Amino acid sequence: MFDKSLKRRINRRNLLAAAAMAVLAGCAVVPKAPITAPAPAPKPAPPPSDIPVDTERHRVALLVPVTGANAGVGQAIANAANMALLDTAAKNLRVTTYDTSAGPAEAARRAIADGNQLILGPLLADDIPAISAIAKASKIPVISFSNDEQAASRDVFIMGNLPGQSVTRTVEYARAQGVSSFAALVPRGDYGDRTSAALLSAVRAGGGSVIALEPYDRSAASIATAAQRIKAKGGFNALLIADSGSLS
Repeated sequence: MFDKSLKRRINRRNLLAAAAMAVLAGCAVVPKAPITAPAPAPKPAPPPSDIPVDTERHRVALLVPVTGANAGVGQAIANAANMALLDTAAKNLRVTTYDTSAGPAEAARRAIADGNQLILGPLLADDIPAISAIAKASKIPVISFSNDEQAASRDVFIMGNLPGQSVTRTVEYARAQGVSSFAALVPRGDYGDRTSAALLSAVRAGGGSVIALEPYDRSAASIATAAQRIKAKGGFNALLIADSGSLS
């Protein structure tokens, strides 16, 4: 009896111990497998450039009007560019002229498609937005002949004569010579407006006065009439003519 009772107690203890171990095993923290970061997705290869590569020469596009109303100015710029190229005798440089009269955007597309890496032009400020939009997409810088400094932006540079700078230097020189009263003949349009504003600002800063501003259209009769009107007013020491030497 004693042996059987003892065996039953031992078996019961073994069962309780086994049950306790099972409970503890269920509560144990199972270590997680190490987390491996997913491999980065391969970067897509850049698309091939549509711009031809000229390994022998630096290609420059000259975008100016060679037909239409401004053909004379555009052709003069093209001739000057060719003469400069001949003077330098550079064999690794090629300048190609593209006519903007038929459309500045189309001229820019053709220039870039031909592999040019720099655009000289356009002549007119109104053509800059269309050309710069296409040039910026291909990361091609633009150097314009415009004299409108408001048209400048990132990668678009202005090379034209800026009236504000010219007028300011002229007034400063005149004031140094004792001139205190000014008058001006200015062409109608944006250039004339900028010239007039620059003159008023420079004279005011220099302590002088502007007696008269007379606008004119670009015709001999209009210029002569404006000159007569400003002469009749009188009272000035210097006359600024905001135009080319031939009209002056």
